[in-house]
Amino acid sequence: MRIAFSVPKERKYIRSGYPSEPLLAEAAARQMDEFQTLTPDINVMLDTLKHELDSSLLDQGQRDKVVFRLLLSQAYRCGV
Repeated sequence: MRIAFSVPKERKYIRSGYPSEPLLAEAAARQMDEFQTLTPDINVMLDTLKHELDSSLLDQGQRDKVVFRLLLSQAYRCGV
């Protein structure tokens, strides 16, 4: 995913690049936290994961790793 870093006032060019995965992972984590804050009575991450697993978008062999990441993310978010 290409990200625009700056755009000069004259808009003749854009400075952009492909940042490393940790930046994108942090942005995704913050967005998921925002979604969860908006609907605290529903586990947004779990619902999203369930939908993607049901749609067969994720490889069967990756399910255990993805579920582990979800559990780890939830534990970190809850401060466990």
